Amino acid sequence: MKKIIKLGIFTLMIALISSCSKWIDPNINIDPDAPSEVTMELLVPSIEANLAYAVVGGNDVTRPQAMWMQQLTGIARQSEAQGRYLFRSNNVSNLWSTIYASVGMDATQLIKQAADKASPHVAGVAKVLLALDLGMATDMWGDIPYSEAFNGKDNLTPAFESQKDIYKSIGTLLDGAISDLSSSASAVDIGGDFIYGGDVQDWINAANALKARYSIHLSELDANTAYAAALASANAALDGGFSDMKFDWATTETGANPLYQFMRDRGDVVMGSTLIDMLNESNDPRLPALATFADDTTIYIGSTMTALDATASKPGPAVASNESPTFFMMKAEVYFIKAEAEMGTDEAAAKADIKNAMNASMESYGVDPGTWVDDYYTANIDTKSGAELKKELFKQKYIALFYQQEVWTDFRRTNNILGLTANPNADKDFPARYPYAQSSIDYNPNTPDFGTITNKLWWDK
Repeated sequence: MKKIIKLGIFTLMIALISSCSKWIDPNINIDPDAPSEVTMELLVPSIEANLAYAVVGGNDVTRPQAMWMQQLTGIARQSEAQGRYLFRSNNVSNLWSTIYASVGMDATQLIKQAADKASPHVAGVAKVLLALDLGMATDMWGDIPYSEAFNGKDNLTPAFESQKDIYKSIGTLLDGAISDLSSSASAVDIGGDFIYGGDVQDWINAANALKARYSIHLSELDANTAYAAALASANAALDGGFSDMKFDWATTETGANPLYQFMRDRGDVVMGSTLIDMLNESNDPRLPALATFADDTTIYIGSTMTALDATASKPGPAVASNESPTFFMMKAEVYFIKAEAEMGTDEAAAKADIKNAMNASMESYGVDPGTWVDDYYTANIDTKSGAELKKELFKQKYIALFYQQEVWTDFRRTNNILGLTANPNADKDFPARYPYAQSSIDYNPNTPDFGTITNKLWWDK
């Protein structure tokens, strides 16, 4: 009886729709506040915000890495454990999901929409953001899915591709982005862009800057090729007028910087003694920007890994206020890449670019150095050459790129050039990679056996 009634109602509905089709507005049941397709102008800021909050500046990315690199020290709970290299697959499932289900999927859909709507400038932005998303991921995990990763329900167990192939795909995306952004015509402007306000040249510069980053990462595999490619891309970015690629946060509590939110809600990290000691020794003017005074003092103190000090300095206003930006890539980094690439052939140029990088870092953090950079350069950079100069370059980069993944990447690809000492409370050496997410291990049989987190990635020789 129920089946008969349902069939009758369904037949009546069809009849009504057929008879009324001439006078019922076909858009009557379309909710303008819930469109069936998310517009490009909404996708762009959504991708940027997710990338900034959960990946580039995310708690599961930069916090453990900054502790391993001794810029921060974990003093309690999960942070203390992760600072001792207790980092497991269930720690990164949310991060893995954001990289793929949020940022990567949305960027892929945006590329398709932009192609359908003859909007190469928008496609170029999407390719830059996807390249950065994949770059962050592969530098944590090595082999990752890509070609089969964004097919939705049509493929829930994508194949993993080698890191070598992922790097090739990153290069292809960035080259494609430059080509798209260089197009003389685009049907739709870059709307909703919180990073560069839709400026096409800025996005071209960003693509070249990221090409420089991912080229320099391969210096241990083929130094000459890596340095030549990195130098060419860095010059292209700087010649184009590269400015910091960053995401600015709001003044509201709910739209605040992710490190600020972490310190407000949990706060179980303090500044590490390694970084604070570096800054104190040279009276670095960035110190008040990067750190606070230790509790009940007017001095800056970092906690060691063996004598945990909850009263030590906390991350400062340039990186941990509610509206501190998340830096996707700083101008200082581009100058450091350029200096490294020049090191073996033109030390004078390399020294000049280290100085340029230091000045750019001051500007990014809103610090007026006075004569400090000039004085430091004369005493500590101009006097050095060879291995000593290279170590000084990475010391300055370590400071300038506080709380960024590139510090851990530099540590690995330079074989710990700064001579950091592993946590004596740990039962293993420095982490060299992330474990695969538990969600991937449980549901994708293609997930590789990663061994341990001390196993090196492809480019880490």
